[in-house]
Amino acid sequence: MAFGVPLRKVRLTADVPFLAGPLLYHGGLLRATAAGASIVDVYDALAVDAALLADAFRAAANEHDQHIFDAGLFMERGIFIDLGANVADFILYFDLDVEGAFMGPRAGP
Repeated sequence: MAFGVPLRKVRLTADVPFLAGPLLYHGGLLRATAAGASIVDVYDALAVDAALLADAFRAAANEHDQHIFDAGLFMERGIFIDLGANVADFILYFDLDVEGAFMGPRAGP
């Protein structure tokens, strides 16, 4: 993960506006329960905002879905995790050190 750099991680079991402000999102791991398929959406926001969807996880019953972004995705506003039904847990990988991160093209000179 992240070229050997230790990342922060947290286990989530409910919808949560996780962190405000800029950070690097490195991915996550969704584990579904036996009760059925599950969905987790990750937003560059502090609430559900379809225009700011950054990542989407889908897993069948008793399965998992994992996404890893070694370089990280710059999240300008923060992270909101929207857990659907049948989620056993979701592990979020992130880093608060955004210095030197590519933040996309800039307007102007």
